[in-house]
Amino acid sequence: MPLISHCRSYLFLIIVVIGSFSCASCGDRHSSETTKSTKQSDTVSIVDTKKENVADTAGYKVLQSISPQMLPGCKQVTVYLLEDARLAGPTAEIRYYPACHAAQLIFRTDEEILNPDGPEYKHAVLLTKRSDGTVISRRTLDVACARIDTAYLNEDRSQVLYLFTLDYSTGMGSYNGPISYFVNFADTGMAYYKGENGFAITLKSAWAMRYTNNKLEVWSKMCRPGDGEDFDITTKKCTWNVDSFKSVTVVKKGFWEDEGDSSAGSVKGFFDDFSE
Repeated sequence: MPLISHCRSYLFLIIVVIGSFSCASCGDRHSSETTKSTKQSDTVSIVDTKKENVADTAGYKVLQSISPQMLPGCKQVTVYLLEDARLAGPTAEIRYYPACHAAQLIFRTDEEILNPDGPEYKHAVLLTKRSDGTVISRRTLDVACARIDTAYLNEDRSQVLYLFTLDYSTGMGSYNGPISYFVNFADTGMAYYKGENGFAITLKSAWAMRYTNNKLEVWSKMCRPGDGEDFDITTKKCTWNVDSFKSVTVVKKGFWEDEGDSSAGSVKGFFDDFSE
């Protein structure tokens, strides 16, 4: 009997040890998966984490339906931009100026959203779907109007890039207007959309594209209150590098407002001002 009792004790000890190794292993794996998930979520740009009803499109209409050029290795998707059915939608074009190797976004706001006494419009929705119709992502934007337009990384238009514009023109103000982001598309949705990387068109903000040695640059300028009653003028020259911009910024005292002139001479003058 003592021998049998000792055997049972040893058997129980072995089971406990094996169980502890198993739990440690599971814990390590769970920790690894949690860390991996957190890192992945940090890199997702536009996939919404909120649980929305992807089929709920009541009161919306499709403003745009796009099958964008995808990043290498990604499966084709279709992007739908939905807006309040009562709106006519913003319009835009990218106007080219070959003489100064430049291009500029000409954006026209839907006048309905400027009416302070108008109704409260639904916020625009961005849907990304696979070829079989499965919704990959749905994001409700924080504005009623938005657009996606095709831009290029090269002056010869051999490499596609996209402009995603959110229209903040609602109401009055010197700093209200559309803000554009240069983006690509992956099969999980829109990539490289970051709030701090936008380019605004307002009374005191302007930007334009320029091609140097066939490569995209974005030159932007804005005027903001500085110390006391003074204003600061900030100019920024951004150069596209792989998947984002590298920038050089200069701040100086002064006052400036954009006159909204989209003529070739005005665009040339815009670039010339950077050297002053």
